[in-house]
This record gives sequence, structure tokens and C-alpha cells, in this order.
Amino acid sequence: MDRRNFLRQGTVFFGSNAGATVALSLGGNCFIASAQAATLRKETWVSPSNITPLQCYVAVAKEKGFFEAEGLDITIHATSGTASAVIQAAAGSAKFSQGAAITTVPAIANRNAEIITVGQVIYRSVFELASPADKPLRAGADLSGKTIGLMSVGGSTDYLLNAMAAARGGNPKDIKRVVTGLSSGAYAFLQRGQVDGFFSYYPMRIAFEAQGIPLHYVNTDEVAPVPPDSIVVSRTVLTNEADRAAVVSYLRACSKGMRFLLDAQNYDAATAILAKYNPVEAQDRALARKKFEAVASLARRPEGVKFMHCDDNAWRKGVELMEKIGLIKPNAKPLSDYYTNELVQKI
Repeated sequence: MDRRNFLRQGTVFFGSNAGATVALSLGGNCFIASAQAATLRKETWVSPSNITPLQCYVAVAKEKGFFEAEGLDITIHATSGTASAVIQAAAGSAKFSQGAAITTVPAIANRNAEIITVGQVIYRSVFELASPADKPLRAGADLSGKTIGLMSVGGSTDYLLNAMAAARGGNPKDIKRVVTGLSSGAYAFLQRGQVDGFFSYYPMRIAFEAQGIPLHYVNTDEVAPVPPDSIVVSRTVLTNEADRAAVVSYLRACSKGMRFLLDAQNYDAATAILAKYNPVEAQDRALARKKFEAVASLARRPEGVKFMHCDDNAWRKGVELMEKIGLIKPNAKPLSDYYTNELVQKI
């Protein structure tokens, strides 16, 4: 008997009586599921924020069984910001994470953080500096003396503010910082005059536009272009072939999740999955659809860049910019210490 067919049929033979074989039919696949669960590799993925449509490719990979098909049991854990996600990955408490180069590169170059980027899902920054339409902070503006709202301290927006200021010849220390968070509530800080501008990202902008709130936006790529949120892993999973194979499996499952998200026919299904992890983000279906459309726009690849691969040109220029403005020392590490396409090529 073909054991695979036997298991798929969901029948367990457990004994006989007077020559008659007795069988128990297991409705569905509960027997095979339990057998698979015993052999799945358990790992944790930490998100740099609450789960939004951008991080939903991981939730899709879990809920659609893409991770399980690759032999992985992934626990999804949301954190309060990129810094927290990177710290957990660097400490090895979570093998998989997500973060932008503006956070991961300084951590590697300046503190020898044991992390590396192994793939990209988007190719344009999600972050924008929002300011009043009648008092805009333009791309070339000097931010010295201004008060700017950050999403978190020590995270991507904190570093990006440094980069934006330094790229225009300003001193980042001359900018006052206030944490305004990741929700549309950040606008209240602007209304009260507590900030001159604040960092926004696509879900916030979509919410503001839906409410008719007029704001001026400057994408951080216009001032300080660096590779955006990417797939980050702990270097501990690169130490042997079995662990490296697990990373390839993770990337393969994530690629399926991302392709699912990029298909507009799946937006409703993706929103239903998002609702399991972040009900607030998914409660307005029309707005959720716009957010998935925004992710699809962010995911458009530059010419010559393969799906899920790191953009070599963007990484080279991004590291050069960080060296130029003093975020990292020149030639502190080779590019291969910051990112690699070696594993994603195998999916």
C-alpha cells in the first residue's frame, strides 16, 4: 500500500476481530496534520509594527499553509517598532524579522549586530514626512530648529530623520523629536502646534485623505534614498546547511504570500486574513483595498531586479549615503555583511 495515499485517505487501521479488519475514518486530515505538526520546525517572525497590509505576506503564508508546506511552523509576533524587531533578531530570540536598511545597516556596522537582509518585498520607502499644506516642509527644507514627530525612538523614522537632515547639510541634533506613533492620531500633535511635521506611512496617508485632511508629503526617498523594509534574519540561521535550507523555505513561502497579495483578485481574502491579526486595520474594506493597492505600488521592482531579490544598486548607494552623512564609518563592513541574494536565488 502507498503510505502517502493511505494517509491522505484519512483511514487508520487499528486492529481486527475474527479476521475482520476494523478501521477508523478520520474525517479531514487530522491524522496527517498531527503527524506533520510533530515534524514542523518552529520559528518566530517579529514584525516592526502591528500587522499592516505590508506585513500581511507573512500572515498569508501562515494562514494559506505556505509555511507548513515548507516544513515550518511560524509564530507571528508584532512589536512596537523596528528597533525592537531588530534587537530580537540580533539576539537570536526570533530568527525572522523585517526592517529597513536605515536601521539594520548601522546596527551591523556600529554594533556588530548578528543580522543580515536576505530578500526584499518592496522597493520604495513607506515613510513620508507630513506637514501642513499651508506650511509645508519641502524636500530641500532645512529642518534645524523644527520639531518632528517620530513613530518610535531608535527605529527607522528616527534614523531617517538624521539622514534627511544630514543629506541637506543640517545637524540632526538641532531637531527636536516627539513620538507621535503609527496612527492617524499623529495629526492631533500638528493641530495642537506640538510639531512642525511628523512621519506618516501609507495607511496613515490613506486615512487622512479619506477624511479630507490636507497635508504636504515628502517621501524619504526624495532626500535620503535607502533600501526600504526588507526580510531580515538572524545570522544564527546561516551557520549550517539545515538552517540555510530553512531560510530558503521561509523565503519560498513568503514569495507565495507576496504573490498572493499582489493579485488584486485576492484583496478581499487578504483583508479577511489581516482582520485576524489587526481587526482595526481591516474593518473598513474599501480603505483596506486602497492599502493593498499602495503595497502593490511600493513593490514595483526597478528594471533588472528579480522578484524578492535585494536591489544591488540601491543597497550600494544607500550604504554610500549612510557613510557620507556619518551614520556609519566608511568601509566599516563589506556589502555582503549587510545583505545577500544568495539564498533567495534558490527559491
